[in-house]
Amino acid sequence: FGDYKSKGLQVQGVIGCGSAAQVYKATLVQDSQERQVAVKVLHPRMTWLMERDMWLMDTIAKFIHSIPLDFIQMVNFPRAAATFGDNVRLQTDFTIEANNLKRFGKNFYGDGDSGESSQVLFPQPVEGWVSQEAMLEDLVEDATPIAQYLKDETVEGLEVRRELGSILLRAFLKMVFLDNFSHSDLHPGNCLVLTKEIPSQDMFRAFWNFVNQITQQETTHSSTSANDVQPTKTVRKIVFLDAGIVTALNPN
Repeated sequence: FGDYKSKGLQVQGVIGCGSAAQVYKATLVQDSQERQVAVKVLHPRMTWLMERDMWLMDTIAKFIHSIPLDFIQMVNFPRAAATFGDNVRLQTDFTIEANNLKRFGKNFYGDGDSGESSQVLFPQPVEGWVSQEAMLEDLVEDATPIAQYLKDETVEGLEVRRELGSILLRAFLKMVFLDNFSHSDLHPGNCLVLTKEIPSQDMFRAFWNFVNQITQQETTHSSTSANDVQPTKTVRKIVFLDAGIVTALNPN
């Protein structure tokens, strides 16, 4: 991106690291508007190192495949190595991931929608800030790795797990059967849970809470109003990260 500081980008610090890239938190100022973003940067010499390893793997796979034994040749190690290499290469070009994120966003909540009404979110790339080796995207804050919810064996914890499982299943079925465009790197580290408290539209609950407040405050001689008793409900959303690897079936 050249002199990114003069373009309004201030990198603050590392917030994550993966096999292919490192992620930084940053502040971006555009058109006098300030926003928090995530900066993904490919590890130094990542492409060269990956191609070296793929060459080594392919050489070994071809040598093993040359052994004149049916059970070895049936496995077809060269084809397995080639398939693995193709998937790894997808993660070394952020222009591919940026296009995938845009398509996922369009599939799940349409053009120009921030995803407020969707239970599944994909961080969207920042226009003008995408290259092969670096990319700016929406910063996901205050989210919890989905694996954390597997530790809660209480009744409430199991109910939350059923809720999250339902969201995940519907998202997966939509990607496979409706969109023919599936995220193919959905390990727990790429699945976050975003929890928010929003005003509830349950009028009965609002009235009941108001009555309870009135009853409790009769002994304290304090006052309250319906506006002071605003009921909320918990909303959970799944955030999918790292969309470099996807699968789409050929119509033929």
